[in-house]
Amino acid sequence: MGSRLARLGGRCFENLNGMLKNCSTSIEINFLRYKQLSQCKTMRDSSVSYASAAAKVDA
Repeated sequence: MGSRLARLGGRCFENLNGMLKNCSTSIEINFLRYKQLSQCKTMRDSSVSYASAAAKVDA
C-alpha cells in the first residue's frame, strides 16, 4: 500500500514537471531526495514523506 501511494505521489511531481516544460520560461527541476518515514498498511494509515528539489529558472 505505502509504495503504491509513494509511486502515485511521484507521478504527481512528474506531471508538474511536464506542465512546466510547456512554459515560455525555462525551468529545470531536479528532485534530490525522497524519504518516506513509514509505509501505510491500511487505507486508514497515514505516512509522512519528505522530498527536496532544486529549481533553476532562466528568464
